[in-house]
Amino acid sequence: MKMNYDVIVVGAGPVGLWLACELKLAGVDVAVLERRTERTAQSRALTIHGRSLEVFALRGLADRFLRTGKPIPTGHYAALDTRRDFSAFDTRFPYTLFLPQAVTEERLEERATELGVVIVRGVAATKIMDDGNRVHISTDAGEFSGSYVVGADGARSIVREHAGISYEGAEARNSLMLADVVLASPPAKPVVSVTNEHGSVMIAP
Repeated sequence: MKMNYDVIVVGAGPVGLWLACELKLAGVDVAVLERRTERTAQSRALTIHGRSLEVFALRGLADRFLRTGKPIPTGHYAALDTRRDFSAFDTRFPYTLFLPQAVTEERLEERATELGVVIVRGVAATKIMDDGNRVHISTDAGEFSGSYVVGADGARSIVREHAGISYEGAEARNSLMLADVVLASPPAKPVVSVTNEHGSVMIAP
């Protein structure tokens, strides 16, 4: 297995995969390391915004997402009852596209594979060291190295931790649960959001 690259991206989520594709188009020798052996099967993130679709369109890829996504012409703000209307936006895509993250990652991985991006699954980064010339990434499959390493490995990023970059933001104040379910009687509205003294619930297709 090749272990040395120009750039190594840690994390094969949407951000890591898209960055790897863009680097490959620029002629950069890039690899993506991902600790999971398979893509996530859960819906997780559901929304692709119009601006992201514009970027995909610049690469001729928007149709790959539009074919299976569900356009939603409005969006909630802070889970309030009055939804924001996206039709006033000056864009070809005046909506958010509901698409499970699992499908988004599948589309991006297809693109990365087409471009020749190396994706190494089942490899967890355990230690990162910069010797001033190369960045060395210790994993359970051996040591990878690159001129640069990119952390796209989420809130508990080992890349950010080893680089000494703090995680900006406030401590969590709410507990949330996300579930993929099949409803016997789905609501007629495209998105249902209810908030009261007991908490909030959102149902989205």
